[in-house]
Amino acid sequence: MERNMVGEFVNESCFGFDCFNEATLFSSDVIPIFRFNCKLSCLNGLQLANGTIAPLVNESICGFLSGFSDEIQFVKVRVEAIDGVSDDFYIVNVLKVVDVLDKQKSKCFFVTGTKDIMGFSSLVYKDDDFSIARDVNYLLHLLVSDELAELLIEHGCKGFYLPHECV
Repeated sequence: MERNMVGEFVNESCFGFDCFNEATLFSSDVIPIFRFNCKLSCLNGLQLANGTIAPLVNESICGFLSGFSDEIQFVKVRVEAIDGVSDDFYIVNVLKVVDVLDKQKSKCFFVTGTKDIMGFSSLVYKDDDFSIARDVNYLLHLLVSDELAELLIEHGCKGFYLPHECV
C-alpha cells in the first residue's frame, strides 16, 4: 500500500486506540478523524483503507461484514484528504477474541519479564471456527478466515493484503 494511502490519526488523544488492546466498545462521544495525503477520489474507490490496527471501510463493507459476526462495532469517522472531506467511512472494531496462536511453532519476542508479545519473526495460527476476530495473545492483529478473505475478494474489496502477499 502506498504511504499516502495510510491515514494519520488526528485526534488520538480524544479517542484512544487502547480499545483495540482490550477488544472493547469505543465511546460514540468523539468522532475519530483520519488525514490522508492523497485526493479524496483515491479513497472513495477503496473499500478498505488505512494500514494500521484500525481498518477503515465504506458502508458496503460494513453491511457485508455485519453478516459474519455480531461482535463488530462500526464507528463512523471523518476522513480528511488534500482536496476534501468524507463522512462515508467507518472503523471496524472487532470485539470477538480467540486463542489461536500456535505458541510452539511461532517465533515471538516478549516484553522483558512478561508473556506479552512485543514482536515476532513468524506467527503460526491454529484452525478455529471464526469468520473475523482478534487473537487474545496479540489483540492488534485482525484475523479473518480463509472463507471470509475469499468472499471479500469476490465482493470486490480492495486495499487489504492476505498473509502470503506480505512476504
